[in-house]
Amino acid sequence: MQSNDSQGESISLKESRFSRFESIDWWKQETLDSAKVLVVGAGALGNEVIKNLALLGVGHLAIVDMDRIEESNLSRSSLFRSEHEGEFKAERAAKSAKDLYPKIKVESYVGKIQSDIGYGLFRWADIVVGALDNREARIFVNRACTYVGRPWIDGGIDVLNGVARGFQAPQTACYECTMSKVDWDLIQNRQSCSLHARRALANRGVPTTPTTSSVIGAIQAQEVLKYLHGLESIIGKGFLFEGLAHNSYKIEYSINPACDLHYEQAEIHNDHDLSNRSTMRQIFQWGEKRLGKVEALDIYREIVSRTSCPQCGQMTECFVNAETIPVSDTFCSRCEVEKIPEYLHSLGPDSPYLDKTVSSFGLPENEILWLRNSEKCIGIDLTEIPFQSHV
Repeated sequence: MQSNDSQGESISLKESRFSRFESIDWWKQETLDSAKVLVVGAGALGNEVIKNLALLGVGHLAIVDMDRIEESNLSRSSLFRSEHEGEFKAERAAKSAKDLYPKIKVESYVGKIQSDIGYGLFRWADIVVGALDNREARIFVNRACTYVGRPWIDGGIDVLNGVARGFQAPQTACYECTMSKVDWDLIQNRQSCSLHARRALANRGVPTTPTTSSVIGAIQAQEVLKYLHGLESIIGKGFLFEGLAHNSYKIEYSINPACDLHYEQAEIHNDHDLSNRSTMRQIFQWGEKRLGKVEALDIYREIVSRTSCPQCGQMTECFVNAETIPVSDTFCSRCEVEKIPEYLHSLGPDSPYLDKTVSSFGLPENEILWLRNSEKCIGIDLTEIPFQSHV
C-alpha cells in the first residue's frame, strides 16, 4: 500500500494474477483462457509442460497417461510427491495443475494412447503436446493429429540432450517424414513379432535429468503459447539442445514425398444421435445419407477380430485392440501354442458384424470412424459428452 498524504487516501498497487503477462504487447489472456490443449504423457517432460501451461493460464487441459507414479519418478517430476506413489500420473498431474491454477478446467484420461483414447479428443484440442518416450506412440499421435487437422508439439529427452519440434501435416512435414530407414525397421520388427512377444516387450526408461526436462518442457509450452497467439512458431521445424556444451540450433524439416499422410484429409461431422453404443449398421446408414453408396467403413486402429490355433483350429472371437489383447486370448488352451490373429481394419456393406455396436469392437469412447466410396471419404465423430472437468 502506498500512502497519499495530501489526499489522506491509500492506493492499492496489488497486481492481478496475469498482470506481468498482460504487459507484453501481443499478449491476450482471453486467448489462453479459451484455449484447449491435450498433453499426451505425464512423466518428467509432461510434468514440465503441464506446470507451465497451468501457470500461463491455459483454460482447458486434457492429460493422458497410462502409468502409476513410482519412486523413480520423484526425482524428475515437479508435480509429484512421495505420498503420491501408486496414484495414476494423469490423475495426480491434473490435480496438481488445479492447485497451481484453480480456474483451469482439467480432465485426466488413464489409458494407452494407441488403444484407449478416441480420435475425438484430438479433435477437441486446439493443439496437442507429445511428451512421449517411444516411436509407436509418436506415430499414433502424429496420425491422429493429421486425421483431425490439429498441430502438435513433440518433445524428446536423452541424458543432457533434448529436442522440441512442431508438425501440422499435410501443410508441413510430419513426424513420420523425419524418420529414418533404421527407425522404420525397428517399428516393423516389432510389428512382425507375435502378439505375445509384442506384449512382452518391456519399455526401458530413458536416462535423463530434471534439468533437461525443464528446458525442453519449457520450449514446448512456449511454442504452444506462440501458436495460440498467431506468432511464428516451431511448426515445421525443430529445436535441438545439446546440454553438455550448451549448443543449440534449429532445423527445418522437409516433406518426404513418400509419406502417405500428405493429402487433403476427410471432412469430419458430428451427429449427437450417434455414439459408441450405436451399431455399425446405423453408422453405415448415416453415411449413406451423405455419400449415397458407402463402400467401406474404416477403423483407423489395429483390431484383432479373432484368433485361431494353427494346430487344432480352435477359433476365438475377441474384438480387441492388438495393443491390449489379454495374454489368455493369444494361446490355445488345448494345444498350448500361440494363436494366429485375424486383423480387422474396415467393414463392407455386407459384413456380418454390422449389428455389433461400436464399443463391442474394442473401440474407445470419443472415437471417429470414416466412411468412403470411390469419390469421397467423410468422418463421423462419436464424441458424446462435451469436455468438462472432473477435478
